[in-house]
Amino acid sequence: MRISILTPELTVTNETTLVQQMLEHENVVLHIRKPQGATGEYQQYLDSIAPQLHHRIVLHGAFELTADYNVKGIHLNSYIRTGKEFDTITQTYAKPGLTISSSFHNWQEITETRFSFDAAFISPVFDSISKKGYKAAIKLEECRNVQLQLQEKHPHRPHILGLGGVDRHNIQQLHQNGFDGAVLLGSIWKSKEPLKALQALLNGLT
Repeated sequence: MRISILTPELTVTNETTLVQQMLEHENVVLHIRKPQGATGEYQQYLDSIAPQLHHRIVLHGAFELTADYNVKGIHLNSYIRTGKEFDTITQTYAKPGLTISSSFHNWQEITETRFSFDAAFISPVFDSISKKGYKAAIKLEECRNVQLQLQEKHPHRPHILGLGGVDRHNIQQLHQNGFDGAVLLGSIWKSKEPLKALQALLNGLT
């Protein structure tokens, strides 16, 4: 399974040192999401990570940095995906070698999307760890049917990744229901030892 790690909104102690160590695992992709961060903050973040690891980093903002850094791709939140900027952004950044992913909150949104995304985050698959009161709302068993629908509609089917409350105790449920991967947030950053939390989860997939 593909494992994506979403950065915390507010920077934690030694964050970039920790994510660089996380990226030593070959199947891990890092999503840098700093909602309040300007281009300079994203640039500083990238500069603090070894360049040879940039190809496994996805930006949730400061998309213009894709011209200067060899990142994996960009991620569009649901506001961008449904807003006026969508066409301009996708036309600008839809180029060979750069992935475009987005966030969804139900299966219908994914099946009805008109753009051929490389990956789709769907949430919340379980009760959120980082957001109190954010309860599971996705029927996991529908994943395979949605994948079949997408294969008929798009040139290449987007990878479907479950987000929300994913930890070492429930990630196998995503695997069993055909999800292509999982997105981690609270189970990593709410842990006192993020690296050990990640390793425990990866061990549970073997």
